[in-house]
Amino acid sequence: GYGDLFEEVHVIVLTTEKFDFGGIQVRDNVWIYPTSSHSLLWSLYDGYRLAKRELYFAENFRADVVIGSDPFECGLLARFLARRYSRGLYIDVLNNFYDAYFRTQNEHNDTRVLVARYVLKHANRIRVTEASMRERIIKQHKNAEGKISILPQFVADLSEWRDAQPTKDLHQLYPQFKFIILM
Repeated sequence: GYGDLFEEVHVIVLTTEKFDFGGIQVRDNVWIYPTSSHSLLWSLYDGYRLAKRELYFAENFRADVVIGSDPFECGLLARFLARRYSRGLYIDVLNNFYDAYFRTQNEHNDTRVLVARYVLKHANRIRVTEASMRERIIKQHKNAEGKISILPQFVADLSEWRDAQPTKDLHQLYPQFKFIILM
């Protein structure tokens, strides 16, 4: 979807080595580069090196804006790149990381909350999907009020999904259940 909005889109995906594949061009103006790192922590360093190698030409960083798809690891890498190359930093916040439940879901989430606070403090623009998240961020970051936009998650044309004909009968596959919810 971003390819329709920008002249070029370069996506760095923080991956571990089990997702190792070379950079690929998925549209005329969209490229995807995996970090293929040994660990998530190393992916930050690898993402920084990858951006320098793929996006730095003729002594100029090609990106006009750096977007972090979350305020955590991706946001931290985006913060480093935006600061290093003096570009705008745009952060998407899709999870309510202030919720106590978030902290219990992963042993690293306490650290992620600290990272998110740091990243959001330095963001030029912040995108949230709910008004309650906007208010929570403003409560934590007084300078964020004029920087936050409430926008829904991007959804492509759903007619392909809506009009698709099922290829399997779930009731036949799972006859022991009377009620099936597919998510």
